[in-house]
Amino acid sequence: MSKQLIIAEKPSVAADIARALGGFTRKGDYFESDEYVLSSAVGHLLELTLPPEHDVKKGKWSFAKLPVIPPHFDLAPIERNENRLSVLLKLLKRKDVTGVINACDAGREGELIFRYIVQYAKIRKPVERLWLQSMTQAAIRDGFDSLRKDRDLLALADAAKSRSEADWLVGINGTRAMTAFNSKEGGFYLTTVGRVQTPTLAILVEREEKIRAFQPRDYWEVHARFAAKAGEYAGRWFDPGFKKDDDAEHKAERLWKAARAEAIAAAEGLALTQDHWDVIEYLRDAYFNHNGEQPNNRAILKAMQDKWPGRKVDNKTLFDLYPGNPSKQAGKIAGLPESMRKGGY
Repeated sequence: MSKQLIIAEKPSVAADIARALGGFTRKGDYFESDEYVLSSAVGHLLELTLPPEHDVKKGKWSFAKLPVIPPHFDLAPIERNENRLSVLLKLLKRKDVTGVINACDAGREGELIFRYIVQYAKIRKPVERLWLQSMTQAAIRDGFDSLRKDRDLLALADAAKSRSEADWLVGINGTRAMTAFNSKEGGFYLTTVGRVQTPTLAILVEREEKIRAFQPRDYWEVHARFAAKAGEYAGRWFDPGFKKDDDAEHKAERLWKAARAEAIAAAEGLALTQDHWDVIEYLRDAYFNHNGEQPNNRAILKAMQDKWPGRKVDNKTLFDLYPGNPSKQAGKIAGLPESMRKGGY
């Protein structure tokens, strides 16, 4: 009796399909029923490689050998996934398997994973496409009732292969060019380049440079509490005419001189009690005053009183400023010692 081989992209999807369709028996790395044989890849199983006759040994990489544009691409198994590839190749070549259902993820990458497997297997059996946007059992059964014809997905397959080959060409030519440049004084200094890798690393380097160049600056905000019929609410002054500039630290509510903050508070009829009630600062003080033990609210209050002698600072002040449990804010604040981030306040 002839059967169709279903190839999913990952084992969990294969298991979902088996449950939705029913009637399957597990046989190691695949399932089997009266109508179907069902297995899966584990992501990418194959990668592009240069045909051996067009490859150049590492020690001979030079600008004279660039660009590398082979007349065709070969496929090579990814070492860590060779066992799974072997399972699929055996199933594809079974005589009772007369058709194949591509059940890899609905998208370009899923299409590429399946196409490379079939290309590497060198089989010519009818292919149908399971296209799922949901993994509910009802959606899976509906998908099998309306399988798409292979020809409908050929354009997607071509796009997937084109993107894969373009990535490979960028990577191999960029890597060999940069390696040749960095090795021109002698030795071999492998310098990898990639379409995704290189710009991603550039973003990380740019961010790291900003972190290292950061200079802390004091700023002030004007906060107040206002009475209304429904009760009190907190408010914060901001500059309605503020416009963004090149300094990311400039924000509508920030003031960079204490005198201006005091002037705004006075103009609004507010009593400026403190530059900024900074819970981070008090948590740090409380932590170090308690010999590295986790501080409680009383410790934070003591730190506030020590910091601002002569001002009325009590429990009401603390909880007005930080509703809830102030000490528990430590777990959300960057820059605190690790022991302060864990519970137990």
